[in-house]
Amino acid sequence: MATKKKAAPRKRSAKPKPPAEEPLMKVSEPEPVEGQGPVMKVTGKLHIVYPDGTLLREDGDPVVYVMDKGQRRPFADLETFHACCGGGATIAALPHEEIEPIPVGEIVTDASDLQ
Repeated sequence: MATKKKAAPRKRSAKPKPPAEEPLMKVSEPEPVEGQGPVMKVTGKLHIVYPDGTLLREDGDPVVYVMDKGQRRPFADLETFHACCGGGATIAALPHEEIEPIPVGEIVTDASDLQ
C-alpha cells in the first residue's frame, strides 16, 4: 500500500495594505457665526447634490445661499435671511471648488420667493 505524502503547506504572501485614502467628505462640528447661526465646514472630493432649503456659503465668504431647484440663491440681505430661516439655521460652509459649480439663481428678496 502506497503511503500518501502530505503536501507542504503553501506560503501565503501577505498582501500589502493599500495606502490610507483621504475620506471623500469631511464635515466639521457646527460652530456659531454671529448673525447666521451654526456653520459646518464641508470638505472633500465628492460633488454633493444639496436638497432644496439647504443653506450654503463659501468658506470665508459671508454671502449665504439657499438651494432651490438645483440653484444656489443668495439672500438680498441679513433681514431677508432671518425672515426666511430664523436665527438658528445651520449653514454649510463649502470650499470654493465645491460651491463654484452650483449655478447661481435669482436673489431671494422675500420668503415668498422660495415657494
